Amino acid sequence: MEKPLEQPNFALAMVVFRFTPVLEMRNDMRDVRNEIRVVNGKLDDLDRKVEGLDRRTTEFQVVQGMAI
Repeated sequence: MEKPLEQPNFALAMVVFRFTPVLEMRNDMRDVRNEIRVVNGKLDDLDRKVEGLDRRTTEFQVVQGMAI
């Protein structure tokens, strides 16, 4: 069976966010940093790569620097 061509190295990461009252405070991303857990994939610099956070849900997806 022929192997498909390699795709560019875009690691898909599902970041699960546990919301706390801290999110209502200023600098909310910094305050809840310990609540962020990378489930599928690895992000070395989470601050710069996390985009597209939707406060109405508890999940968002990141593709290595680009929100999908």
